[in-house]
Amino acid sequence: MKKLYTTILIGFLLSMSSCTSTKSSKDQDTVAAASIVGRWKLEKEERRPVTEKGVVYKDQPTYVILNVQKNGYFILYDTFIDPAWKSKGLPLISERSKGQWEMTDKVLKLHHNSGDTSYTETIEISEMDKKTLVTKGQDAKSNVYKTYGK
Repeated sequence: MKKLYTTILIGFLLSMSSCTSTKSSKDQDTVAAASIVGRWKLEKEERRPVTEKGVVYKDQPTYVILNVQKNGYFILYDTFIDPAWKSKGLPLISERSKGQWEMTDKVLKLHHNSGDTSYTETIEISEMDKKTLVTKGQDAKSNVYKTYGK
């Protein structure tokens, strides 16, 4: 009788241990995609590992905003912060591009639809946390690092 209970107990424990699983790559992609959602303000743009200074956007009269939405859409726009520009009658928001996005591992694809032009921009995410997003363009022309902040 003890052997029967022992066998059943061992079988039960083995079946329970096989039911536990680690996060799949699809779950990790979902978590990464959820963490990229939000408004990201472009703070710096530079070519690395070049020693020259990149463009620092903190001192500009506009902010460049990448707004990544949960529903799979994004919009890239300028928003004017300089009161002198506002007094000139310019709109506060000027759209650069919009479209749909998708993310797999550390690769973000932005499918731009701007006017009658559409293209796909592939971006590698070098670093991402709650407040900082560092991206690198993957094609030879856009081998530029961009640093965004929330």
